[in-house]
Amino acid sequence: MDLFNLFKPRDKSQKRLKDLIIYNADIIQKTEGKSRKDSEYLAICMIIDDLSKRPRGSDGYQKIMEILSRNYHEHLGDVMTYVGWSTGRLQLKPEAEDALRKRHARASRPTDDSGSGVSGFTEKDGEKLILAQSEQCIHQIAEKWVNYNTMITFKPEVPLSKIIEGFANPIQQFVRNEYPLLDAAGPALLWLMIFRGIEQTGSPSPDAVNRAIQELDAKFRTPGGSG
Repeated sequence: MDLFNLFKPRDKSQKRLKDLIIYNADIIQKTEGKSRKDSEYLAICMIIDDLSKRPRGSDGYQKIMEILSRNYHEHLGDVMTYVGWSTGRLQLKPEAEDALRKRHARASRPTDDSGSGVSGFTEKDGEKLILAQSEQCIHQIAEKWVNYNTMITFKPEVPLSKIIEGFANPIQQFVRNEYPLLDAAGPALLWLMIFRGIEQTGSPSPDAVNRAIQELDAKFRTPGGSG
């Protein structure tokens, strides 16, 4: 099972968001003279900003993250940097913050297509940072899973899915406090890291973990289910 698909909303709204990205990028490119690369990046950031003001904007944000990972992965590093900075979860050096503000300012002349992003912080740097942090976080989650099961003895009849769900609560807070950039990516990445961390320990078996994933997947897709 593709863990990135876990708890993914399945409706037509993703297509509407993709169409909106394309439409907004077209407008930015035509009216502001920006490169296609910058126009797509700015269009995505504009939609994220708009969603943050809406009552159910978090649902749309998750879909935007999924669209990014599948269709616009070249913008992932820059968008995550912007989200981290705009929400106050990521502190940039003054020169990098100034470059980011300038990139988001309206322009009257074309820009190059180098994709350099924040000065001194390229898209590849952003991707490397996210990958490095996620690998480190997964390793720490694995250690916490071992400690969790050492401190708490569960009855044999307690389903693994229930144990993992309980484990996920403190892990969510841990990621929020220690890895704000990863936290900004939302629950899809959180669950992915949790399952990979558990798999790293070798206990329980991969088959048992997969069954737990399926049970949690079914639970969270069910109307009225928690999460």
